[in-house]
Amino acid sequence: MTKIHRLSEAEFNNTFEPPMQLLGMDDESSKVNLKEYVENIILEEGLNTSIEDIEIHYVYHHPRKRYEHILLNYGIENVYATIVVSLSNKQIEGYHILDLNEKYSLDEEEKKD
Repeated sequence: MTKIHRLSEAEFNNTFEPPMQLLGMDDESSKVNLKEYVENIILEEGLNTSIEDIEIHYVYHHPRKRYEHILLNYGIENVYATIVVSLSNKQIEGYHILDLNEKYSLDEEEKKD
């Protein structure tokens, strides 16, 4: 079984530096095999999804090419299981549940519209 690590907010923030660069279709990703890691996140977090239903929505690179953030959507709008990969050694550093609804009060804004 692949060991997983849930990154704290501080650990996650240490891998983030604006402006993160969104990878396009022709850009090179780390190509790390995520399947077993994602399966373990689903189990650990008790997510109501399966490996077949999770979608990669975005891949971002740290501006100095230190980290890759792979944002996986599992059915809740603006909430991502974000896997952080060290680009220097192509190793998964951990994952973080990134809830943009909570972080930026997106739910509240949608209720106003």
